[in-house]
Amino acid sequence: MHGCGVGFFEFWKKSIVARLHTAHVSTKAVVRILERYHILATREHMPVKLLV
Repeated sequence: MHGCGVGFFEFWKKSIVARLHTAHVSTKAVVRILERYHILATREHMPVKLLV
């Protein structure tokens, strides 16, 4: 019973680490996309800001 519990805990820990890693990677990707979009948006609005 105790050995099974330890094995389950290890599995649970690994799955949480994997989920955190996946979440971290996807967050990084989203941040990169937002940064790229922000750069494109600011480039498009630059002439307007300069004219105003």
